[in-house]
Amino acid sequence: MEESHEMKKTTLEKLFRCTDHLGKEEFAGLLNGERFVAFNAAINSHYRYHQSWSGLALVMPLLWAGLIKNLLRNSHYTKSMFVSLVFIALEVATILSAKSEYDNYVGRARAILTTQPKAKEER
Repeated sequence: MEESHEMKKTTLEKLFRCTDHLGKEEFAGLLNGERFVAFNAAINSHYRYHQSWSGLALVMPLLWAGLIKNLLRNSHYTKSMFVSLVFIALEVATILSAKSEYDNYVGRARAILTTQPKAKEER
């Protein structure tokens, strides 16, 4: 299971040209309890969206191939061309959405992990 996740992660990061990654030194900021809670919320709101969009980007070509195979078997050439154009538009939009969510995740996580805590005011 872990190997499958790594393959998906590597494939998607290459596909989306994700070059901005969080480093080990940035994750050291999770030792602060408040940062951990904020970071966990960022993961749930951004990275999960990235995973959803990425999963769609990987599955959609399989669905398209099955649909095209069925249409061509029944000699629906015009429909298959239309379906292909719609698929390309949807696939591009899905890939751009996945990339955008990944960038949002890295940006938000980096902001949480690298922000210096404010000193508590003395009373």
